[in-house]
Amino acid sequence: MARTVTVGVDETRESMVAADWAAGEALTRGRPLRLVHVWSPATDAVTPVPDRGSGRRGAERLLHAVAGHVHRRHPEVAVETAPFSGSPVDRLCDASEDAELLVLGSRRLGTVTGFVAGSVSQAVLVRVRRPVVLVRTEGRPARWAGDPAGDVVLGLGLDRPRDDVAAFAFDCAVRYGCGLRLVTDVAELEEREHVLDDVLAAWRRTYPAVPVAREYGPGRPGRTLAEASRGARLVVLGLRRRRLRWRAHLGPALHALLHDAAAPVAVIPHR
Repeated sequence: MARTVTVGVDETRESMVAADWAAGEALTRGRPLRLVHVWSPATDAVTPVPDRGSGRRGAERLLHAVAGHVHRRHPEVAVETAPFSGSPVDRLCDASEDAELLVLGSRRLGTVTGFVAGSVSQAVLVRVRRPVVLVRTEGRPARWAGDPAGDVVLGLGLDRPRDDVAAFAFDCAVRYGCGLRLVTDVAELEEREHVLDDVLAAWRRTYPAVPVAREYGPGRPGRTLAEASRGARLVVLGLRRRRLRWRAHLGPALHALLHDAAAPVAVIPHR
């Protein structure tokens, strides 16, 4: 079975924007788009579902509506739908196993904007093994590969630069036909500039068509990446998966970025 670009959808505007972005991404990758909706009768306090059958019918109606919206905007993309019942986090993680990447929308809760806000997104991030792209709605609509402007921004730590994270970012830049901006902490650069030169030389040999620019931030990498995200097409950052018993751990840089980013954020999990 071909891998898909999978997106979690619900009744919110955020998930519709995420579905649009995911459809554009599926088009550039030559992959089908899979729309996933998880309904949970036991926890639905707003619109209680009287029985399993009606819950599934509601899920199918929602998926049909989103699929119609996607088809009108992206008629070239093959769309499939998948309703699930149960825990949203569990089912989204399960659905991601067969996906090339998982796409989720952002949420706004009260005065807090950003991706974390509670939540399903945070819980999925610390468990999923596939790349996750988080798409927000504040400001301008999320860009996709058909847009004429915007580079891919790659946040890179020089203590242990990850080839899989960089490869994801460079692959996106190739497909989008844009440049890549490499963002590094100045404090790290002073001690490890030779590391950056070595890894850049290797990546430039592999991706000779991608123009690369360096940007240096004065500490607080999450804030630096958030600033770099203004006008960017995508921000890419690695996430080292840590097994903590009592709480999810995203790390300060990613946590800050998810609250303030002005572009979709791709999180690449690794050990």
